[in-house]
Amino acid sequence: LPLKKTVIIASKVINLYLVELLYSSIILIPSGIVFTILGNNITFLFASIIMAVFISAFPLVIAMIFSFITAIISEKFKYGNFLSIFFYIIFLAGIFALSFLSSSKNNKDMTALFGAIADVAKWINPPLYFASLALYDNFLYILVFIGISVASITVVILVISLFFDKIHELVTSIKADYKYERKYLKTKNELKTLLDIEFKRLVNSKMYFMNTVVGLIMALIMGVWIAITFSSFSPFGISDEIKGYVHQYAFFGSLLIVFSVGIANPCAVGISMEGANFWLVKSLPINYKKYMWAKLLLALIIQIPVSLIVSTAMTVILLPDAISIVALYLVPVMYILLTTVVSLLLNLTFYKLKWKNEQEVVKSSSSVVISMFLGFGIDIVLAGVLVGLGFINPYLGIFLSIGLLAISTIIFYAILSSTFERKINRIEEF
Repeated sequence: LPLKKTVIIASKVINLYLVELLYSSIILIPSGIVFTILGNNITFLFASIIMAVFISAFPLVIAMIFSFITAIISEKFKYGNFLSIFFYIIFLAGIFALSFLSSSKNNKDMTALFGAIADVAKWINPPLYFASLALYDNFLYILVFIGISVASITVVILVISLFFDKIHELVTSIKADYKYERKYLKTKNELKTLLDIEFKRLVNSKMYFMNTVVGLIMALIMGVWIAITFSSFSPFGISDEIKGYVHQYAFFGSLLIVFSVGIANPCAVGISMEGANFWLVKSLPINYKKYMWAKLLLALIIQIPVSLIVSTAMTVILLPDAISIVALYLVPVMYILLTTVVSLLLNLTFYKLKWKNEQEVVKSSSSVVISMFLGFGIDIVLAGVLVGLGFINPYLGIFLSIGLLAISTIIFYAILSSTFERKINRIEEF
């Protein structure tokens, strides 16, 4: 097409900026209106509208530079993909930790905390310094804020356009630096081989991996944080009466683990992630039962250990009674077994093998959406049984919950096992 690189790059950056603008406006404009009404200051309203339009500019520039560096690390280094995923997990864990930290503060501490966050935000996004001056000193500083924001985006577009060929070559070219060693060929068990393939697919896809672990990270942080908050050595000034209630009904903590772990199950996209390579599954002499178990074991190996770690942390910190310990361990594990089987059954029915971008499968495919809402439905039913009957008779609520999960798992596994091979054979569009 007879289009200049500047036009192409500008269109992509503007499109990305509009998405960021939408998210920023959802938060900034309503908060600006509230401040205007409560503070009786029309300046806040104008400032919030202007900030909503331009506040994403400089952070977008930083994000593009960070993405460029991440892409180079992923492509150029042997363990680059692992490093980029690791840093993303740290960043995600920091967001969750900050969220729970702020929720446990009183008003005075919250003011100090958000003041510190505002100072850090000004350091990361320097134009915000002039926006604050516009609010508290001279409103004309808002022009400086706008100028820096527009200039930063313009400079990035021009730089990328000018050096696009070199940047593209730097990111996409792969440096061959492999050392080959002669090794004896080893025969592997078929199930182990299939499971290795599933793990490699998971680790090699950042989107697939992060979608799988985000709920697990949340479970770890939430479980440990809440346990510390209501423990006997809590630093947050929780009354002894509330601590007593938490200790008495500690088995409710299993619902927290269930909700977090159940956000995303890799089995919901297990079949779909095969994509155009699904013809290999149909062509090779694979035992379909072992193929099914490779998909199931991937989810179980990832989710169950995290569940047990959180259960152990809550048990050690809260020191609940025996029946609560049973619930903290068994309810989440049984829930994982059920949702794993159901998710694979859903993906086997609502598969999506024709896709160009992994996001189509991991984020918005039918099996993922249905699995997520079905998981929330199971959460609600489980909460109704465990909480409703738990107040009357904890033993009844806990064992009925475990029993219902176990029976449901057996039923759905029987359906999956008996129909898996037949449904695989019926899949023709790939």
